[in-house]
Amino acid sequence: MINLIRGWGIPAPLQGKNVDFVFSPDEILDTINNLNNQHVKNYYNDLHCKGRTVRFCLYDFDSRKILFTMEFFKSNKLLLNNEYIKLQILYVNDHELRNKGIAKYYIKKLQEYAIQEGISCIKLYPNPNDKLFKNKENSLSEKELKNFYKRISNEQVPFKFI
Repeated sequence: MINLIRGWGIPAPLQGKNVDFVFSPDEILDTINNLNNQHVKNYYNDLHCKGRTVRFCLYDFDSRKILFTMEFFKSNKLLLNNEYIKLQILYVNDHELRNKGIAKYYIKKLQEYAIQEGISCIKLYPNPNDKLFKNKENSLSEKELKNFYKRISNEQVPFKFI
């Protein structure tokens, strides 16, 4: 799964920078340890790619900043009739990078992955007030988030709000 996600690449606004995917907190412990909020610190201490669950970030190794965070899991087909992906977190951490197509880029990659896996939908709960989202500058309201997802929805893999 790590190789698959790395294969998604880095979106244009981040190319040419010393940015890479991080799937383990060990790679960025200094940055995590300097976070002020304990909830946020705990969240990033659990970066992983295990089985059907992925939590990763894009990290700028020059500025030592987390730029983007994504978390999702794939349901277990054995337990359910309809397999789905649940998008837990999609967050452009750096407010200066918001509205530059980064979130849309990775949503499209997630949709492509769902199609390849024969998955029927992506479930999500647009929550702009999640404790992880400490910087609200250039962020969207819940209504704006829902409209964003509706605009980029794909007939093959529609979004279902929960």
